[in-house]
Amino acid sequence: MNIFDTLTSKLGQTSQAPSAQAKRTQAGQQTPKPVDNAPDYAGMKTEDLIKAWQSNKKPEYRDELLHRMRPTMESALNSYAPGMKDKLSVKAAKLTLTALENWKADKGADPKTYVFHNL
Repeated sequence: MNIFDTLTSKLGQTSQAPSAQAKRTQAGQQTPKPVDNAPDYAGMKTEDLIKAWQSNKKPEYRDELLHRMRPTMESALNSYAPGMKDKLSVKAAKLTLTALENWKADKGADPKTYVFHNL
């Protein structure tokens, strides 16, 4: 497994620490009603997520964008540098983030196309 796979495999995983609700249950306290813990970007279109990340640089938005762009990065690596995925995947992730920082919705390019051509 390369470093990119190692980094992205942890995206979306939850902590193994017991939640506050689990601690209350263990202590015999009444548990509150369940709350929808879906991330605020779960239903966002990629274009909207990019705009949100460009304005506030939240790490969870960055991680989700890298997750969504992974097939595009892998395709570009296979096209431009066959057999070098392990060595270039981190560089591809950095170039992807740079491309996403510079992407502008009003220019008409699909984000995946823009990323692919900037790798």
